[in-house]
Amino acid sequence: MLCSYFRFSMQPVTCILPCYKRLADSIPGSPLNSSFGFFRTYWRSFHFQAIDHISSQTDNERSTGLRAIKRSRQDLTVFLKQVLDSCNVVKILNERPWDEVTAGVLKSSSLKLTPYVVFQAIKLCLDLDNSLEFYRWWRALDDTMCVDSRLYAVVLHRLGSTQRIEEMEAVGKECESNCKATTATFTVQIAAYKKVGNLDGALHTWRRMEKSGLKPSSSAFSAIIDVFASFKLYEEAADTYLLSLWEGLYPNVTTLSIFIHHLALAGKMNSAMAIFNDMCKMRIKPKLWTYASLMQGYAGPGDIDAIVKLVRNLKDIGLRPHRARFRKLFRDLIREQRQEDALLIMKEMWPEFSSKDLRDLIHHYQDVLRNEEQHCESSMSETSDSSDDENGDNSSKILSSDSPLLWNFDGFVRHLNSWSVTTALALGNAKIKWNSFIVSEMIKRINRVDVAWKFFIWVEGQQGFTHDELTYTEMMSLLSNEGNIATVKQILVELQSRQLNLPLSIYNKVLQMCAVKKDGDFAIDVFNHLCSAGLEPDVMTYEQLIHALYECGSYWQAATVLEEREKVGFLPTARSYSYVICGLAEAGQIEYAKAYYFKMHDRKFEFLDQIFSAFIYGFCKIGKLQKAEQLLEQMRNAGMQPSEKIYNMMVQAFKQAGKKIELCKIEPQRKVPLPSKSLIKQQKFEACLRVYGAFKDSFAESDDMQLYATG
Repeated sequence: MLCSYFRFSMQPVTCILPCYKRLADSIPGSPLNSSFGFFRTYWRSFHFQAIDHISSQTDNERSTGLRAIKRSRQDLTVFLKQVLDSCNVVKILNERPWDEVTAGVLKSSSLKLTPYVVFQAIKLCLDLDNSLEFYRWWRALDDTMCVDSRLYAVVLHRLGSTQRIEEMEAVGKECESNCKATTATFTVQIAAYKKVGNLDGALHTWRRMEKSGLKPSSSAFSAIIDVFASFKLYEEAADTYLLSLWEGLYPNVTTLSIFIHHLALAGKMNSAMAIFNDMCKMRIKPKLWTYASLMQGYAGPGDIDAIVKLVRNLKDIGLRPHRARFRKLFRDLIREQRQEDALLIMKEMWPEFSSKDLRDLIHHYQDVLRNEEQHCESSMSETSDSSDDENGDNSSKILSSDSPLLWNFDGFVRHLNSWSVTTALALGNAKIKWNSFIVSEMIKRINRVDVAWKFFIWVEGQQGFTHDELTYTEMMSLLSNEGNIATVKQILVELQSRQLNLPLSIYNKVLQMCAVKKDGDFAIDVFNHLCSAGLEPDVMTYEQLIHALYECGSYWQAATVLEEREKVGFLPTARSYSYVICGLAEAGQIEYAKAYYFKMHDRKFEFLDQIFSAFIYGFCKIGKLQKAEQLLEQMRNAGMQPSEKIYNMMVQAFKQAGKKIELCKIEPQRKVPLPSKSLIKQQKFEACLRVYGAFKDSFAESDDMQLYATG
């Protein structure tokens, strides 16, 4: 019923899209009497209904739906054969121009030109004309050859990215006439029209997509939102985002990064960072171009400290700062004669490079700026690229490698869904020259830890390969997330024997795992290991160590670490105080807990509910039930909600003490409603709406100021 109602309500939207042209062509500052104002009011009046619609799809249902539309998995051996065939085809196309001789070489070879091989060849061939001639020749080989939507999409993408719009439009019409059009084929065309500044073309393509009966995907919404924002139609961009929520589409990293990019361009860094911080709450991992947009925004006013913090943050979540993603940032800094700022950021990004290497890199950018013709370089053009940040290098760099796996890590890992003798034989027969980059990229993409670990062990025995810091880092991160503490201990022993050091963020992640597993002894071993390796513990290191000691009941050790932390210059946080206070209170050491409580009070920290709950627990443990009851009442009066565990503990204490009156009074109160799934989903949707408000309100304020300034 909801879907049918929504389909009916979508009809005005199709009619509204042509009016965007009138919006773009209208005189600046003139009133816009278009139906889009009705659209905004229309959706605003009942957008709360979207909570039920977007929440009705569970994460499992959404992931199942995504898996259903993925192409069927093939045998690993077949896949590797196709990858090798693709590599050889691209090598031939790159080495010679297209002519009858090239066609004859391909025809007489043993290469099997499947649609996948052709797709990869078109995607990776350096010369677009060569790839198009090869594509036409391949189609002429067999009239019955099926051209699927993926082939059309890659041809459209390559034509659009080189601004060959007329040819792209011709291929698009052929795709639609052959009934092969998908949201992907329309989306790449929208992105191409945005690149050449053609608003009419983008909106006309969107209208054709809707008329064809296709439901826009998250990528399609991202593309049209980027179009609106690029033409400074910020309100339309925000309302289109709201429409995507009503469609039941959860925002992806591309959509949020587009908002961040345009806010950063406008210098509205507070709103950009608000959306960035909400990404964590929405469980969306930022990508490198998300960070690049924020860094460019901070580079304008010269806030280098904020950029350095972002560099550390991206490393902490497992991203590596590839040079290609930050080229525009450094070019802009060097163009403005800010070489020292650029050098400071480079040192944080690539500490393994020497000062001479970084200076040479700066000289390289200076030479490029001096000799290269000026050209427009839009950082958000990267958002339309379907490749991952980690595969963001150009095709020439990929093809210079001996390994074809650099092309398509995700495709490879999809076929590595289990491990067996057959899997090992298939990998061995592929004769891949393994290196740390390839292995680490594969490990980070394998979902099953057991498969990743078996691959990790197998690849160590291959000729010419030895694990290094890069591969150990990815494996340790995967095992820590899984909570496989036994294997982590084994790897730490290997690291010591090989004298290898991992980044501090990995050791912090292991300490976090120790807290979950309540293994305080191993947490201390990890802390000693990183100190002996020459790493300096940071605030998070001490925080995780104190947490691990608290979870395993080592309260006095936690208090000792808290004191040592302050001696080395790291002031305690409210959370670290709470771990020590809760530990001592729960152990019945009330006087010591009070001492730390007063220290926390002197520093004017906000007290957490857990601290009061711990004191209640401690009073019950030492038999002071009256004080426990008084503190419980104080919590309720202060608006705090005691946990169900506290109520159950007090009920048990009153039963043992034979206090029937107090038992009758407190027993009905212990039925504390736990957060429901619907409430959690509603909170996630509210985070989505905050993104809408942060983007729209930021530009609305600018419009109001501009109107005021112009009278």
